[in-house]
Amino acid sequence: MANEEDNILNTINQTLLYLIDGEINSAIDLLDKTEPTLISKTHCTEIFISLRKFIIQYQNASVFLHALSIGNLEVNPPDDPLHENYVIAQYKQLHSNMCHFAWQVQQIAKGDLNQKVNFLGEFSIAFNKMTEALREKKLMEEKIQLQNEQLQKLNSEKDKLFMIISHDLRSPFNSFLGLTQIMAEELNTMTHEEIKNIVITLSKSATNLYSLLENLLEWSLMQRGMRRFKPESFILLNTITTIIELARDAADKKMIKISYDIPENMIVLADIQMIESLMRNLVFNAIKFTHKNGNITIAAKPILDNFVEVSIKDTGIGMKKNMIDNLFHIDKQTNRKGTEGEPSTGLGLILCKDIIEKHCGKFWIESEEGIGSTFHFTIPHNAETEAKPDILNIGS
Repeated sequence: MANEEDNILNTINQTLLYLIDGEINSAIDLLDKTEPTLISKTHCTEIFISLRKFIIQYQNASVFLHALSIGNLEVNPPDDPLHENYVIAQYKQLHSNMCHFAWQVQQIAKGDLNQKVNFLGEFSIAFNKMTEALREKKLMEEKIQLQNEQLQKLNSEKDKLFMIISHDLRSPFNSFLGLTQIMAEELNTMTHEEIKNIVITLSKSATNLYSLLENLLEWSLMQRGMRRFKPESFILLNTITTIIELARDAADKKMIKISYDIPENMIVLADIQMIESLMRNLVFNAIKFTHKNGNITIAAKPILDNFVEVSIKDTGIGMKKNMIDNLFHIDKQTNRKGTEGEPSTGLGLILCKDIIEKHCGKFWIESEEGIGSTFHFTIPHNAETEAKPDILNIGS
């Protein structure tokens, strides 16, 4: 029995020497070659079993730690359901933290700069400072980009305004000056009919110039925030009939019929001067692009969310889709002459859209070339106030 125990002790001793030299596989092979029956006959059974178990744990820990040492975070920790492998237990949390840290770095690389590292002490503080600096840099870059875009937009709008001023204002003024010079030099020799024609032309030029200057002033005031927004309750029909009467002469000259379908007691909550400017632009725009003997219909109806939808439909020349898409971009050339050669700048529709957006409404267009166009917009409906036609004097 003594010899058997000596053999077992020698085996254990050799196994430990293998472990000291780092030869784990040799230690396991030596233990595996030892006869179980021999071990069971000695008093070393428990020591032998414990040693073998420790070596297996040590080997598993060695493989795991080696993978971590070369940066392999995809490795899974060895199974240790009873938490007996103390070497593994020390590194499991570190492995989990490192995996999470690697994921955070990937998120940061994708642009998520809100990640915070909180498990690596001073390194975490330095890393988070770096991330914060990157976030501030990104915010600054976005701010600069936004400012550049706004500056480009302002430059584009400025160029458009200069183009309008240089072309759409200069041309009528040149005509104006030319006609007045003719009258000044040849008035005594001109017939009554010639004088009448020149006066009519001057009147048209003056009207177009006034309309253009009014739109330029209104639009520039809104762009600079100098136009006060003063919503109030008023009867929509009164405002629209006023605009129709204002446009009556221009419509009659082209024999265009203007009709409307608007509830008499419909009250809206809006800036009345802005809505008058909008309706004036839309109605005169419809007249401009409608042929003789055409029709224009103005309608209004309540819709959901306490808004009113107003539409101005004409039987005019209509538009292609690409033209509609460019109508509200001041840097795009969309102006064209009316059916009787009436001038157009395209600024009026941009002003209309800005006015409706000021009222938190929507502005859109339906059109088909050769068939006609319908301009829609929505404004707040003051449905709580019930209008009484006999008191509010509808249509006056």
